[in-house]
Amino acid sequence: MTENRVFELRVPACAVIEKIISSPKYGVVAATMKYLGREITFFRTDFLKLERVAWDAAEIFSETWFHEEVPAEVLESVRKNHGFFLTKDFLEKSENEKTGSNYEEAVQLAESLEIPELNATLPYGVIYDTLGKWLIETEFLTEQ
Repeated sequence: MTENRVFELRVPACAVIEKIISSPKYGVVAATMKYLGREITFFRTDFLKLERVAWDAAEIFSETWFHEEVPAEVLESVRKNHGFFLTKDFLEKSENEKTGSNYEEAVQLAESLEIPELNATLPYGVIYDTLGKWLIETEFLTEQ
């Protein structure tokens, strides 16, 4: 991947940075950019542990409850790159295709996106949980 490094954030070479996000405790923690017409944000997470979080005391992580297999290459990528990208764009099928709400269809649609320099997947629960911890740790939100 040809890329630029801005404040140790991973930025694809053809991306245009629109906003740098900082926190008093960790300095630069994110960058929002335009990349091939999509708005994406790189969240720096090297100051957080990648793990599931039981936000509700009733949540139980086990082989049958809230269980997911996160591919090792996904976790390694997040560790190696010190974070991950998220887009606020929703997955959409073309007007000629039927829209389905099936999970497997959504996975296939995400994986079929051709985004040079990046691999696309649906966010895993560990990513959502890490983003929640990121919001709290960077003091953009509180746990309450």
